[in-house]
Amino acid sequence: MNIKDYQKRAHVTAIYPTDKSSLSPSQIYALMSTGGEVGELLNLCKKTLRGDFGENPANNVEFMDRLVKELGGIFWYLAEISTVFDLNLDSIAEQNLELLADRAKRNVIKGSGDDR
Repeated sequence: MNIKDYQKRAHVTAIYPTDKSSLSPSQIYALMSTGGEVGELLNLCKKTLRGDFGENPANNVEFMDRLVKELGGIFWYLAEISTVFDLNLDSIAEQNLELLADRAKRNVIKGSGDDR
């Protein structure tokens, strides 16, 4: 198979909306930007695998500073997603803790899937 053939055949399976998204530009921006921030965090973690921050990155000041900055960026976008969707971040956090407590009580914390 050549790439041109793949491109044509792959396009047949693409599903695109026929009109504009019902999400606002701010909602789309916040959602997409969170992916970029998570990518930056993963890139930082990748660098630990190749030894850029020594044997124990948790003891490396540069790594820890960068980790805090990346987590802060992710946290900012989570707060912003909550805001642009008119959600309460406190309620989201509380609901998540209740979900985790329920899973722990039922001994399914190590399971997989959202509905366990």
